[in-house]
Amino acid sequence: MSDFRTYIRDSVGAQPLPPILPLTHATLGGQFDEILTQGQLDPVADGLFPTPSIYFFYGRAAYRPDPRIDTESHQQAGFMPACFLMDRTKLPAAADQFPFDSGAFFGKRLANDLPETKIEKFALYNEVDCLRRCVIAFYQNNNDYFNLVPRHTLPISSPCGTVSNYHDLIKKTASNSFDGRAKTFEVRFDQKIELTANNVVAIVVPETWTLRQYLFNRLKSIGLADKIKFYKSDLGSPQEHMASLRQKVADILKDCQLLPGDQEILDNIFS
Repeated sequence: MSDFRTYIRDSVGAQPLPPILPLTHATLGGQFDEILTQGQLDPVADGLFPTPSIYFFYGRAAYRPDPRIDTESHQQAGFMPACFLMDRTKLPAAADQFPFDSGAFFGKRLANDLPETKIEKFALYNEVDCLRRCVIAFYQNNNDYFNLVPRHTLPISSPCGTVSNYHDLIKKTASNSFDGRAKTFEVRFDQKIELTANNVVAIVVPETWTLRQYLFNRLKSIGLADKIKFYKSDLGSPQEHMASLRQKVADILKDCQLLPGDQEILDNIFS
């Protein structure tokens, strides 16, 4: 187990893997309009990788608020987040997979905890099951991963510094330099992804968008009207809006039996 991704591959062994979670792509109202106009997600060059990128997170919805309104309470449609949930098995091959937000890594927000300067040291194997193995290795199950509750100790000890440093990072319960995206697995694509009824699991939007009839007409025209799910929004901060969206995503995953429901959680508590 000489490197990070080899540890992920070998530490899980033959134990059953958790169900595959959908990928999430969160965006704000303006960008959401553009995506629907094109009917697809297009990679964009950002200078971080050699090829243009579309970024997804595994299972958890996450997004950096627009800095123009980061500290304001608002209910502006264009700055409300929305989220596409995509079936990972129906998408093209990923360009990269990482156990954290690559933007935070390149922005040095993880540098105090991850002294390694080359992101390639944390690169995962690109197959779908590698993310499921990563859940087992560091979080034990999908629910603990979604709630960012890592294992206290790793299933198999590793002499690899990147493994121990990453484990120390995700065990932190407070930080003034990073947020939950540092503990959320990232999947990067470098080719366009068309939105179809076959690969879209759900599209989560604020209920206040019901006044934007043209959005729903466009979703209907491309066969995605039945994928729409609403979250409740209020006059609140960007973080509060994102928390409402994330809760709706959790509800969808529970309905799909990818996360445990309340009764199952209670049964485990009292068993």
